[in-house]
Amino acid sequence: MAPRNLPRSAGPFIRRARNDAGYSRELVVGQWGLIPWFAKEPKLKYPTNARSEELAQKPSYRDPWKRGQRCIIPAATFYEPNWETGENIWWRFARAYGAPSGLAGLWNVWTDKTTGEAHESYTMLTLNAATHPLMSRMQKPDPKLSPYQQDKRSVLVKFFQTLR
Repeated sequence: MAPRNLPRSAGPFIRRARNDAGYSRELVVGQWGLIPWFAKEPKLKYPTNARSEELAQKPSYRDPWKRGQRCIIPAATFYEPNWETGENIWWRFARAYGAPSGLAGLWNVWTDKTTGEAHESYTMLTLNAATHPLMSRMQKPDPKLSPYQQDKRSVLVKFFQTLR
């Protein structure tokens, strides 16, 4: 089964409230695929997740990272492609009993210079999981690279403790 949410679609994320000097949170709906400050329009040609180790350097993510525009993307499940059989088989990851989890992300607001319309957007953070016992089995391997050189990406997952 393939993932249901697609890049460029609308989705929720939780961030520190913009209009509060404290630490209250707000739920926002924005476009999945962070719209960088230099974009000419809110439609992305290549929406990508953000590589955590490159956040401070990449023009798309540098300013939101410096400003602390971090967010949590609520997720009941997430999917990763497994290619061990030579074919793309989507694996579903979820917590037992349907408990919630969240994915680490960055958010941004892009404003259309012509209309003044503001567009909320966000992206998921990833890290290299090539040495992780389970997540290293996900993503299509690069046949040109040895197993030790693979750049297997994984989202950063936060499992929320459920209160009983």
